[in-house]
Amino acid sequence: MSAPDPLAGWKPPTPDPVKGAERENERIKQMFPHGPLDGNWWSKADYLLQLGVLEGMEDCRYNDKHDERAIYGESSPKEIVDSFYRYHPADVPLETAMNALSRPIEREQGQARYGDYDERFWEEAALGEKRGFLAGYLACRTGHTPDYATIDNLLTKVEGWYKDAAEHPGNADEHTPIAILVEKFAGAQLNH
Repeated sequence: MSAPDPLAGWKPPTPDPVKGAERENERIKQMFPHGPLDGNWWSKADYLLQLGVLEGMEDCRYNDKHDERAIYGESSPKEIVDSFYRYHPADVPLETAMNALSRPIEREQGQARYGDYDERFWEEAALGEKRGFLAGYLACRTGHTPDYATIDNLLTKVEGWYKDAAEHPGNADEHTPIAILVEKFAGAQLNH
């Protein structure tokens, strides 16, 4: 006689997308504003936040500081930054690491001032990457790590802009670069 199946009748719980999103939001909230964006922050952040912060800082450096350099090479930007922090103190700011690791970007003559960070990027980016982008851009512009409420408020406004542009062409330009929207919605915070 065989033993009864202990899993007979058991069904896995149905994932609750609201609770999953709440857990994700809580995890991300804990990443901001706990100190500067440096190696300590980098080692605790997940891949999408890291990627987004690098993209946001790169966009800020290009648009606002006219620094036409980026982290690129045979390895991914994440791997390059990981390697930097293996050999440098964790309290080195991420922007300093980017300065040390960046190389000139080859741009075509007449290429627009703003790069690829517009509605197409925004539509394809995951939520963590979007939050990271805004945090990196704001940190680059202001010199300090923004808090979660600031990031989330700005995220809501950028999302709303692109949603309105898609639903009501003519009300908002869907091709507006994210940098322009950050200036529009967070301008007062950027000038402190």
